Amino acid sequence: MGGLTRLLKKIIKRFYVRVYLFFVLKTLRIKVRIATTPSQLNDAFSLRYEIYLDSGYIDPKDFPDQLFEDKYDKHSINFIAYRKKEPIGIVRLVLPSEAGFPIEEYYNVMLPFKDDAVEVSRLAVDRDYRGDKRRAVIALMRAAYYWSRKNNVSYWYMFMPEKLARSFEDLAAKFYDLAQKPLGEEQAEARRSLKGYFKKTKAKPYMLNVEELTQEMHRLKIYW
Repeated sequence: MGGLTRLLKKIIKRFYVRVYLFFVLKTLRIKVRIATTPSQLNDAFSLRYEIYLDSGYIDPKDFPDQLFEDKYDKHSINFIAYRKKEPIGIVRLVLPSEAGFPIEEYYNVMLPFKDDAVEVSRLAVDRDYRGDKRRAVIALMRAAYYWSRKNNVSYWYMFMPEKLARSFEDLAAKFYDLAQKPLGEEQAEARRSLKGYFKKTKAKPYMLNVEELTQEMHRLKIYW
């Protein structure tokens, strides 16, 4: 009986997610753009600064121009979510380069794939839109997914709170834990630049197989 109950719950939850995503995407009044112009990049870095400052993760003294950018941005595809021309969320895909991936800067991990992988990085949404049924997060991750498919990306790396990683499973996205070794001095020093972020969020490093995500969406009929 217990097995049947679990199966029914799984079926009901899957149906709910399908309906939920259908209505979210139909009523989505958020437009996601790839930042290519100086104005759009300014929107992305300015919003990132505001969100990280509001969360207490950065010191304003380190960003006199109030733009939060780093060495990875010139090797990244930056996405911005707009609502009524107002930027409300950002995420970037860090591409393979000589700079490496941010996840390697903050964690002592061995990445199994490099050339056909990207890192989903700096996912952040304005406080006023975080409770809006995850619409902004879904819109941003959806844009990142379709860009990845179009550009033959096979793997995503991402560090995030475990709660967020598990929530993506409801959307057919399975993030796998990456094995970690004790932090080296370089990683510990890098973490100090994001004040309290790792202690507060308990973020962990993960990997996702993009093709597996695509197959799972087809199997469950859950589409972003």
